[in-house]
Amino acid sequence: MAPYLVGASLIGVLAQRLVRKICPNCKEQFTPALSIRRAVETWTGSLPNFYRGIGCKKCRNTGYIGRIAIHELFIPTDHILERITQGATLKELRAAAVENGMKPLHIDGIDKVAAGITTIDEILRVANVSE
Repeated sequence: MAPYLVGASLIGVLAQRLVRKICPNCKEQFTPALSIRRAVETWTGSLPNFYRGIGCKKCRNTGYIGRIAIHELFIPTDHILERITQGATLKELRAAAVENGMKPLHIDGIDKVAAGITTIDEILRVANVSE
């Protein structure tokens, strides 16, 4: 499809992934490996509290009950639509979107990790982080 057609018709794009929720009955705070802490620090600048489920009867010893979505909503600005028409690369478009306030999928996931809703392992499993 020609870039000018995409730019002319694009309203927005929503990406979402389901992650497992930590079981509230057996949730505990823990410290993950140094490499994971460093990666999170480069994404957010700070370290949240990390939680995990240790397993109980209610969660069938999995540490998880239920699922929740993490989201990434891209609503293009006029500048980004112009870049699309000019044939900008995906990497350039993603950078421009983040500059304009888009919260990437993994950052929404980190927010849910900090809130104790899911684990960092779940976010790393589904977010396909390449930054």
